[in-house]
Amino acid sequence: MSYLRSTRPFALGIGVFTGVLLSYKYDRDRSVRMVPPSWSSLTATTLGYDAHTHTQTRTPITTSTLPPLEGDVIDAPTRMQLACKYGLPSYNNVTFYQSFVSSANYERRIPNWVLQYITKEDLDEDHVVADRKHSQFTGDAPSIPEMFRADNKAYLGSGWSRGHMVPAGDVRHSQLALDETFILGSNIVPQHRHNNSHFWYRLEAFIRHNLNRDGNFDSIRVVSGPCFVPFEEVCEYRDGLQTKKYVKYQVLGNGVAVPTHIFKVILAEYPPAQSHEDPRPCLIAAFLIPNDYIPPQKRLIDYLVPVEYLEARTGLEFFPRLRQHKLATGSLCDAISCSMMTEHDLEVHNYARRLQWANTRSEVESVWREIEGKGRVPDARAQKEYEKKMKQFVHV
Repeated sequence: MSYLRSTRPFALGIGVFTGVLLSYKYDRDRSVRMVPPSWSSLTATTLGYDAHTHTQTRTPITTSTLPPLEGDVIDAPTRMQLACKYGLPSYNNVTFYQSFVSSANYERRIPNWVLQYITKEDLDEDHVVADRKHSQFTGDAPSIPEMFRADNKAYLGSGWSRGHMVPAGDVRHSQLALDETFILGSNIVPQHRHNNSHFWYRLEAFIRHNLNRDGNFDSIRVVSGPCFVPFEEVCEYRDGLQTKKYVKYQVLGNGVAVPTHIFKVILAEYPPAQSHEDPRPCLIAAFLIPNDYIPPQKRLIDYLVPVEYLEARTGLEFFPRLRQHKLATGSLCDAISCSMMTEHDLEVHNYARRLQWANTRSEVESVWREIEGKGRVPDARAQKEYEKKMKQFVHV
């Protein structure tokens, strides 16, 4: 389902105290929304982007539309209004894409944070039209000045993978939206390879399956991003030993910073309460994960941290309207089991992915022989993908 219409401007309230207004114009070719750089322009004008002249356009704001909170009255809120319903973590270099909102860090050439809004409908596999085979990593982000963009050369031979903050697997109903998740400076950070394909992927699957597709929640909002955690070092001085704190991180290529940790803050929202006497809260949880190899026995709750702790570390304020409007929230991991699939489950789960990526009949048969040789029982997804691929290559 397409939630945005090309070249159609609209107003978006980001709900900061007095309800700062923002609107943008969707550029079909670039699929980028430009955000005004200053508060004065935010409150007075809307910033558009002309695809033909590649220039910014300003238009006075004449309407007032706030994202809906409990008790608000709003007709047909847009997808981005719903994404920003509880506010943004910060307002620096913010860009709106089809399926996520991103704040770019020009100095480090990675995002400060990326906000994702997902519903059960987004994960309906019966209406998948996008294929990541047609997507490519790119640093071409028109909303980021060229001198501050990351490039693929920075990652080449670095030993670090290009880690998605918004998973490509969650964006499969629009090829353009899927392509946007591969923009380096907006949705990608350098990530430990094993972590990216194992622990981090299992966390993404937990959100996708346990919370959204199989859960009782109306929607899920996820903020992901890098964190640079200081480490302690004991230094020897004339008057004795002293403990100092330092922030140290690797820099790739043209200045791409490698974070020490990566975070996810999950806000799960129940369907609207049927009665004001029995309001159903949002549930929230924050996880701070080392950007390093993580042993298979580690659990997700081993990296659970208070939201306030993560805010202090990152300088971000997660879902600020919850606090401003004194809305009730609960602990996600107290309400449900915050447990991910095991490494064994991941291996079985990955068979479907490997079959999906197979380009020849021999590759399909090779994966299937491996499944049978290990005595694994393929899940329904793998079985379905195998049958689909065998029909595709029947005459090859």
